[in-house]
Amino acid sequence: MSGENYSSLLASIDWQRVLPTDVSLGLGHYLSDRGSLTQRLKSCTKKFSVCQLDAFCNQPYVHEAALMGDLAHYRIREVYLQGDGVNWVFARSLWPDIEPCSALNELANQPLGELLFAQAQNGDIARHYGCVSVAEQTLWARLSIYSYRSIPVLVQELFLPASPAYLETC
Repeated sequence: MSGENYSSLLASIDWQRVLPTDVSLGLGHYLSDRGSLTQRLKSCTKKFSVCQLDAFCNQPYVHEAALMGDLAHYRIREVYLQGDGVNWVFARSLWPDIEPCSALNELANQPLGELLFAQAQNGDIARHYGCVSVAEQTLWARLSIYSYRSIPVLVQELFLPASPAYLETC
C-alpha cells in the first residue's frame, strides 16, 4: 500500500477521544504514550530512519480542519518511520504555513518528534484514537496536537502491520 493510500485511510477513521478498552496492553501503551514515538521506536531497532514521502501546501482533510481551524493553507508532511528499513509507522503532520514554522518546513528525512520534544510540551496533548481495517487486519492510529512555538502541529500516526506496537516486545 502506498503513502497516498495510507493518507486517505487516516481521513476515513472515526477518531475517538477515549482509548478503546479492547486494545491490547502493549498497543495501548504505544497509543497513549505522551513521550516521543521517535525515541520509543529508536529503542526497538539498531537503525531507525525517517523516509519523507511528500511535503506540500494544501487544504486539510475535513477532520483536520475541524481540529486545527480552516486556514487557507497548511504545510503537510507525510513520512514513514522505519526500523532496519521496514516501514513501521505512516505519519501525516500538518501545521499552519506561517513564518514561525519555517524550521518544520526544512525537516526532510529528520524526525519531527525530535524538534517537537526539544521544547517542553505544556499542558495536555490533545489525543484521539482510531482504527481501520486493511486486508482483514486492523491497523490502529493516534492523532495528537502538539505545540511548536505556541502554534498547533497535528500529527497522525498509523501503526503499520510490522510495527513493534503489535509485537508487545519493545
